[in-house]
Amino acid sequence: DNSLRQIEHLSSTIGQAVEVMQSLASESTQIGSVLEVISSIAEQTNL
Repeated sequence: DNSLRQIEHLSSTIGQAVEVMQSLASESTQIGSVLEVISSIAEQTNL
């Protein structure tokens, strides 16, 4: 019974970790898009 609870807790923890990693991946993509815009503006203004 205790082993089952521990496995369920581990499964829940892994699920939360997956959600965090997916969020980080999405935010990293957004940061990349912002950097592309900044780079494009810098090229156009010779910065």
